[in-house]
Amino acid sequence: ANRLVKAQKRARPSAKGLAPLPHEFHFAKDRSRKPLDLMQNRPDIAAMRKTPPTAPVTEAQFSIGDVVRHRIFEFRGVIFDVDPVFSNSEEWYQSIPEAVRPAKDQPFYHLFAENSESSYRAYVSQQNLLCDGKSGQIDHPEVEKFFGSWSGSRYEIRREMRH
Repeated sequence: ANRLVKAQKRARPSAKGLAPLPHEFHFAKDRSRKPLDLMQNRPDIAAMRKTPPTAPVTEAQFSIGDVVRHRIFEFRGVIFDVDPVFSNSEEWYQSIPEAVRPAKDQPFYHLFAENSESSYRAYVSQQNLLCDGKSGQIDHPEVEKFFGSWSGSRYEIRREMRH
């Protein structure tokens, strides 16, 4: 009768190399047969081997240096960083009124922003931005540190700020 035995005398030395894997077995009387991988029969472990599901990919519509305006609120700004999906705090997200709260699975943009009263940094979802380069430059104190020339519709990032 064929008995399953651990493949301890096969292939892998244990002193300086690899020890036999505990899930590899072979038949004692038929050593020519390929070892069985008993992990195949463990769906819980097999599932861990698979690549985890990813969020749907949404391409960024805007780039660093683009001048944009918010489609609801009265402010505009220049993009200085992009997150492929939401990556701010849950507290910040929940502070947005539910009626205008954006989906998290889209690009979010960091802006040097301005309105009629002040300049500040903003974090805005792609769905809430519109291109606004034709309206001119942004008057924000950090723009000169991060960006160089103005092309007439967008800013060029300074060479030393690229990575």
